[in-house]
Amino acid sequence: MHAHGSNVIPAPRARRSRSAWRAALIAFALILAGSALLAPAAMAATTYVGGPQEGDYPIYVANDHSVYTLRFSIPDDPANDLMVLPETEYYVKVRLSPTPAPAGSSNRGFTWNPGTGLWAQERADWVEFPTITTDAAGAYAPGNQWFAFKFGDETKSGTYYILISLQPVGGGAGTTMNNVDPPAVTVVDPSGALGLNPAYWVHNGIATTASAKRIDVVPTGLTEPIWALSRTEPNLVDEDGNGVVDDEDYGPAGNVGDFVLAVPSGDPFDVRLQSVVWPPVPPTAALQAALQAAPAADVDVAWGHPDDMTPPAAVTGLQAESGDGAVALSWHAADEADDVTAYRVYRWTDATPIDDVIAYTPQPLLVATTTETSYGDTDVTNGEDYYYVVRAMDAATNVGPRSNQGTGEPRIPTTLTIEAAATIVPYKGTTTLTVHLADEAAAPLAGYLVDVQSSLDGVTWTTIGSVESDGGTFVTPALTRATKFRATWAGVDEYGPSTSDYVLVKPKVALQNPDAPTTVK
Repeated sequence: MHAHGSNVIPAPRARRSRSAWRAALIAFALILAGSALLAPAAMAATTYVGGPQEGDYPIYVANDHSVYTLRFSIPDDPANDLMVLPETEYYVKVRLSPTPAPAGSSNRGFTWNPGTGLWAQERADWVEFPTITTDAAGAYAPGNQWFAFKFGDETKSGTYYILISLQPVGGGAGTTMNNVDPPAVTVVDPSGALGLNPAYWVHNGIATTASAKRIDVVPTGLTEPIWALSRTEPNLVDEDGNGVVDDEDYGPAGNVGDFVLAVPSGDPFDVRLQSVVWPPVPPTAALQAALQAAPAADVDVAWGHPDDMTPPAAVTGLQAESGDGAVALSWHAADEADDVTAYRVYRWTDATPIDDVIAYTPQPLLVATTTETSYGDTDVTNGEDYYYVVRAMDAATNVGPRSNQGTGEPRIPTTLTIEAAATIVPYKGTTTLTVHLADEAAAPLAGYLVDVQSSLDGVTWTTIGSVESDGGTFVTPALTRATKFRATWAGVDEYGPSTSDYVLVKPKVALQNPDAPTTVK
């Protein structure tokens, strides 16, 4: 445990004596807190002795939405007497900061709240976070209470610090506390996109049948440090982020005892179940050597499978075609040599700001597992943008790298027409153009601006003005050459873009008086 101060338990008489002056100090602290209301500059967060327990937190944390667990404690330490109140309920926020102190919008992390069954991003309101209650001495011993957390931003990696931030229920500005001397961890990048701190995932290639048990990763032959740490399924956590607790299925069919952990690339390791190396017959030296020979990235290895720990190649050629309330996906078939048995389709949407800041990347959700090389996604909303990748999975449940990204933009189809009051006009004359925008049921769409464009060759188009979408009119410039006109609309909200056919407007040829002859024969 990262803590300062004595860990010696005082004798009962000394504890009673300390309780008496502790009460006086708490009263004094409350007076100081009241004066802080008059002094905003004094309302900065403070620190407390305590934090993640040694051996109960990971030193590597994936930058995606991989889930980790930790336990923390608050000792009965005199240094906490003015900080941590006895028999008080505190909100708990696990966050990762690039500095040993909170770093504002640079902080990252989500904390699982088992009470609400939801993830709380570190910028969320305190009421969204789980709680603990201190004992009569102002201490907290976790027992079997684990906190699930994740980093959640694939654009970052490097050194971060685990902050266990506390705020008393009913508290407010100036009452937040952070653990002193927070432990440093390395945020790794399983996707390989950043080119720094590469990593990959491992899951159980055979059944463990051990539910809600400690599962960790350590260097081969050692018991520490703890590289990765989580709990096997079912563990009362929504790990895949789909809103359903404990429906994850990583290994062979049936999720009891399943796990997935991110590990740094290139170094040998052991997976341990309840601190015992797992599986009892570990992967052969040849299988492990092959895995370490070419450092893996963006793959999920079926750890413990007796025959195959080689993921298939990346899926290629992903295309997305959008329609009304649907996105049609297609991709190239995998190489037969990879023994691919299924494709996993993942989807995500744009991030939503939290407290006016976007401090995370969205979690790709598994929306389908199919044996085909196509998938129709109808669980979409017109007007939203959707992003997709596909991964191949083989018979051993190894999962390959993500495909190229496909983007879906389901929209209601629209039609746009343009009419000219006259298609033949005098030389240097004008005409009036009228546009109409309608949805797929031919219902007029009013209140939008539609661009009017012109072209001499039908290839290069220039926007010359904008008009109202339902019956808007536009007077052309004076025409000296035959000119094509069209209307175009980029679409908005749930309505898709549209471009009209063009209308051709021709000016009459200018006739000039003939020149008189200068000589007569």
